[in-house]
Amino acid sequence: MRAIVCCVALLAGCADAHSTYAPDGRRAAVVKCGGWARDWGMCYQKAGELCGARGYDVLNKSGESFMDRDLLIACRP
Repeated sequence: MRAIVCCVALLAGCADAHSTYAPDGRRAAVVKCGGWARDWGMCYQKAGELCGARGYDVLNKSGESFMDRDLLIACRP
């Protein structure tokens, strides 16, 4: 049963994000969209939600496997 719950958690959902700082000192966010049911589009959608009309700069894109996709973004001023 626990294995099923873990699998569902990996497969489900939207991208998530947490705050951090960019190498240049700007506030930034790491947007995670790894997993079977997620894709890069979900990362970009979440970034857009975080920054709104200001837009954002992609500072780093890592993880080309389906289980490990991270986008480091900074909202534009």
